[in-house]
Amino acid sequence: MIHLTILFQTIVIIIICVVGGKESLNLTEDLIKSLDQKSITSLNGTDWLCLSSSHSDVKLVRPNEIAQCLCLMNLQCTKLVNDENLSKIEPKIWLRCHNIQHEANVLKEIFEAIPNRWISLFDQDAIKCFENRDEDSGEQRETKLRLDFVRSNQTIILKYIEQIDRSFSYHLDSLSIVESNLETIPFWLMNRFHQLTYLNLTSNQLRDFNFPPIDINFRESSQLAIVDLSHNHIENVNLHSFRSLLSIDLSNNSLTTLSKESLPEKFVEQFEKIKKIDHRNILDLNIGNNPWNCDEKIDWLINSITDIVEINGNSYFHEPDDNRFGHSQRKLELFQTNEPECNLPLRGKYFPFSVWKSIKETLLCEQCDCSLMRQYARIGFRYVTVNCSNRNLFSVPTKLPKNTKILDLSNNQIRNLSALSKSHGQSPKWRHVSQIILSNNSLEALDGLDFIRSIVYLDISGNLLTEIPYYIINKVLSDKIDKFRMGLNPYVCDCNTVKMQKWMQNNYRIILDIKHVRCGNLRDELSQNESHNPIVVQAQQSEFLGREILHINAAHLCPSGDHLDALDILNIVLLISIVLLLLKVLYDFCWQKRTGKLPKFFKLNI
Repeated sequence: MIHLTILFQTIVIIIICVVGGKESLNLTEDLIKSLDQKSITSLNGTDWLCLSSSHSDVKLVRPNEIAQCLCLMNLQCTKLVNDENLSKIEPKIWLRCHNIQHEANVLKEIFEAIPNRWISLFDQDAIKCFENRDEDSGEQRETKLRLDFVRSNQTIILKYIEQIDRSFSYHLDSLSIVESNLETIPFWLMNRFHQLTYLNLTSNQLRDFNFPPIDINFRESSQLAIVDLSHNHIENVNLHSFRSLLSIDLSNNSLTTLSKESLPEKFVEQFEKIKKIDHRNILDLNIGNNPWNCDEKIDWLINSITDIVEINGNSYFHEPDDNRFGHSQRKLELFQTNEPECNLPLRGKYFPFSVWKSIKETLLCEQCDCSLMRQYARIGFRYVTVNCSNRNLFSVPTKLPKNTKILDLSNNQIRNLSALSKSHGQSPKWRHVSQIILSNNSLEALDGLDFIRSIVYLDISGNLLTEIPYYIINKVLSDKIDKFRMGLNPYVCDCNTVKMQKWMQNNYRIILDIKHVRCGNLRDELSQNESHNPIVVQAQQSEFLGREILHINAAHLCPSGDHLDALDILNIVLLISIVLLLLKVLYDFCWQKRTGKLPKFFKLNI
């Protein structure tokens, strides 16, 4: 019964191919045991054969029968995928094949019978060979080959490449050896294939890609434009001889340094000129995820990438348009990638190149601790914390490293913020500062703080502040701020405190030390050292000394109830002026109605 079923399937296939005029034969997932002379005699003209899927049970296409059969000699495309039982196929059926795909089969036989005009490159994993022929003229010409090896044996790979090298009818245009545990690249490989334009050696075990000086003829004729060495263990690389390079991917390796001399001169020259990144850039250098030693040896690289970042806002690299070289067609687009980071020196560990350069050029970081905020780095932001606590500073630093997020100036001797008043607060390097800690200094005023509009956390506790001016409340303590410390200051509680108290009542949730916001309240150190300071003396003479400002009755702070500030006085003056003007107009109108004469004020002598 089983034999009858198999015979029936074969007959159906033959009928379809003959009657239906089919030019393709798909045996995918059929349970055919074998193909012999009788079952394929009627397949004349078939140009596409597919034996795919582990469900197929084809064990043997008999060589002696196929050799005598011309019906499959017109095959132009053959696909053999995942056939666990297919172990041998007569090679002569592929004399006319242009495209043969062989993946994940047990078939291992080398097809030595194939003429030199076609070269078979097969392995038990995944190897593809593509041949481009001149279909119009039908003439034999030198053919460009593209070879893709995936998870393949090194010995077989090199054997086939040597086979191509011995042929005068082919030149290797594209070579990919991926995930094949490749440890070395023979020198002869690069020296012979000077027409190679694309080389992909990603995800292997390479430790270096450093060839000795190649002869002058090779350097002049080398056409290698794209090289991908990513995801290896490369510690040393030298691509100087490949003058046509446009795209270099060295990411995810073990590189600690990269000299100019290891890259083509023209590539380095053009890369250093790159400023604005857009789709017109043809150079691509990806060096991310390497343990870089950020010393003077790679200053040229750090400077170039920093220039790109400064202009473009982030480090961008464009994906090469492979279609220019006849490879996979991918849409050309910009995409953001992680900026290369330092691994050494230790104080620069994890710093992106551009931030590390800023750190080195900022003298402040020689006196203070400048470190990377790792919690932000995990989500793609490279923010810096500058810790200048307990450094005996007498003024606010005028220059900060790039991307400073937190500035800690606590426990110093700072008395004013005048440095910020001189437009430093508007500097781009202050743009990201969102947390400023000024606690335990000797600040007497907050002039200059209003220049920084990005503050979300502010600590001014433990200073000599007697009030928080309304313009600070209006500009700095706006909706953006969400945490605030203002206690342990000798606030003078009078009519000027009413507006500050009202703001406190509306925003008490963000004031972390609200119980320490008291009249005339001083930290112990200032009580001893500033006891003769007029500010301290005035604050400690207040009748509300030591009381929480939040809970003092506003009527008690300003007993008259008619406390006027400058704006109130101005409004009153304007109101009185308007009333007087209206009275004057009304008087003149009555005068004119009664006497018929204009008021003397409007009388003109003509």
